Amino acid sequence: MSATTTPAQTATSGTADTGEREFVIVGRDSAAGYTLWDAAAAPTDPDQRARVLEELGVDAMDALGRVDTARGATAREAVDRLLDRLGLTLADDSDLTAYGPAAA
Repeated sequence: MSATTTPAQTATSGTADTGEREFVIVGRDSAAGYTLWDAAAAPTDPDQRARVLEELGVDAMDALGRVDTARGATAREAVDRLLDRLGLTLADDSDLTAYGPAAA
C-alpha cells in the first residue's frame, strides 16, 4: 500500500514552509466519514520512514484502513489538511482531543 503526501506550502507564497514536518496518519474512510486511528511524526531518516510506511501499510490493509502522510506544524494541522484534500469529514468515533485544537 502506498502512502500519499500533502505538500507543505505557505498560504501566501506557495513556497515550502520549513516550520512544518511530515506526519503519518492512519485511519479508515467509510460512508460514516474518516475514522482516525493515529497520527504521529514521520521518521526523518529516509530508510526508517520507508520501513515504517511499509509496515503500517500492511497493518492498515489487514484492517481495511489506509496510511497517508500530510505536512503540518502539528499532528492536528496535518490531519485537517489530509481531510480537506480527501474531501472527507471525521466519523463520530474519531477523537481529535489528543491532537490539540483545530487549526485557525
